[in-house]
Amino acid sequence: MTISTNILGSIFPGTNDTFTVLLVTLFTIVFLYHNRKSSRDSKYWHPPSPPPGSKFVRISNGIKIRYEEHIPLGSSNELVEEVTIVLIHGFLGCLETWNLLIPLLLTAPSKSKFSI
Repeated sequence: MTISTNILGSIFPGTNDTFTVLLVTLFTIVFLYHNRKSSRDSKYWHPPSPPPGSKFVRISNGIKIRYEEHIPLGSSNELVEEVTIVLIHGFLGCLETWNLLIPLLLTAPSKSKFSI
């Protein structure tokens, strides 16, 4: 027996695991359908537009990828080496995922110059 069966068993005596699975599936479908309908402002959903001045590169399979370059301004420290860091977000992520991390990397005390 699972916890959900125990809870449903106390509410609906005589329920079994199949009923529990069907009930949870039904609630999930209703929840997802409701959120899909309520999150749309118009008949068709359109992804948000990129900010003005965005730069794109088109890769070999035709997909456009938005990117930014962050190069620190002049530094008083002697530079030993220049390091390039590429930050890649996960599925359904966006470029703005790294907005808090980039300033920390660019201002980190180091003898290296980070280009992001």
